[in-house]
Amino acid sequence: MKYKNLIQLVEKQKSNLFSLLEIILKKQDALVNNNFEKLEVNTQEEEKVLLEINRCEKQRLDVLDKFYKENPQHKASCKLDDIISVLKDKINGDLSQKLISLKEDIKNVTKKIILINQQNKYLIVQSRSLFNEIVTNVFKNNSSIIDRKI
Repeated sequence: MKYKNLIQLVEKQKSNLFSLLEIILKKQDALVNNNFEKLEVNTQEEEKVLLEINRCEKQRLDVLDKFYKENPQHKASCKLDDIISVLKDKINGDLSQKLISLKEDIKNVTKKIILINQQNKYLIVQSRSLFNEIVTNVFKNNSSIIDRKI
C-alpha cells in the first residue's frame, strides 16, 4: 500500500469537507435572507462537493481494501483511528502525526457541518411552520382571497 497515497486521499477529503462547510454556511445565509437564487446555486455546489467526497471515499476504501488483502493478519476497518494504530509501526513518526492531525481536523469540521446542518434544518422547519400557520389563518374563514363580485 502506498501510505502517501492514503494520506493524500485523506487530505483531499479534509479539503472537500472544508469546502462543504463553506457552502452550507452560504446556504444558511441564503435561508436567513430568503435568497432563493443563492440557495439554489449553493445547493448545486453542495451536490458537486458531495459527489467528490463520495468519489474520494471510494478511492480511500479501495486503497484500504488492497492493504487488508496484502495484510490479512490485520482486522479490516475503515476508521481512521484503527488505520492509524495498524500503520503506526509501518510508517515513520511524521506520517503518523500527519494522519493523527488530519483525523482531528476531519473530526472537528464534521462536527461543525453537523451543527450547521441542524441549524439549517431548524430554520426550514420554522419557516414551514410559519407558512402553514399563515395559510391556515388566511383560509380559516372559508372565504376567498379574491373578491369575485363583478
